[in-house]
Amino acid sequence: MDRAWDWRAHLQMLPRFAPSVRLDPLRTALLIVDMQRGSAHPDSVSGVFLREHYPERHAYYFDRLQHTVVPTLARLVQAFRAAGRRIVYLTVAAHSPDGADFEPQRRDREGEIEREYGKRSVLTHVASPEAQILPEISPQPPDVVLHKVSRSAFNSSGIDQVLRNMGITGLAIGGVATNACVAATAFDAADRGYRTVLVEDACAAIDILLHDATMLIFSHLYGRVVGAEQLLGELEGRGRE
Repeated sequence: MDRAWDWRAHLQMLPRFAPSVRLDPLRTALLIVDMQRGSAHPDSVSGVFLREHYPERHAYYFDRLQHTVVPTLARLVQAFRAAGRRIVYLTVAAHSPDGADFEPQRRDREGEIEREYGKRSVLTHVASPEAQILPEISPQPPDVVLHKVSRSAFNSSGIDQVLRNMGITGLAIGGVATNACVAATAFDAADRGYRTVLVEDACAAIDILLHDATMLIFSHLYGRVVGAEQLLGELEGRGRE
């Protein structure tokens, strides 16, 4: 699907309110959002749901994941590990087997989806295969994996304390979905004072307009949008600090 409009050109027509984010290479972590089977594999429960009921969305989303997002994240993971920088993974997964700890309104909506279509969408348990990170970018020591039960990790995990304990001041964020858990977590990170960038080619949504709109809103108010190449250049001292 082609882009319907150029969000970067639109950004130039707006007043600038976002901070000028300068990342400290020694205190910047890679934050990978919900790149688990349940959210990012075409044959997951949510993948089958999209294939059966929204086939165009399925084709677009998983094509972008396969050919753009996963390779980009794999490259970032390799670069961050080689440089000794921190990597934090998030999953959306309940701690309670019956999902009682999920945010109630979302839990109710998932129930409606299950009754309407006969399948759940993305809600799963931490011990389920659906909660496991994709093997192409799987965590390794000393990476941190945190589970959340809301779209923003700052509302339902200990991420803020974990990051501050590790001395992290900057976040480079990628994952899925751009307009949902990625956006909510990135907005909250910026509001808490983290120097936050979204890595555009490391994110995906089920629709390009949702993805682009998130990039526009984030760039307008919260931080910067960069590509993986630009990010690595900056962290290695080859570009903007």
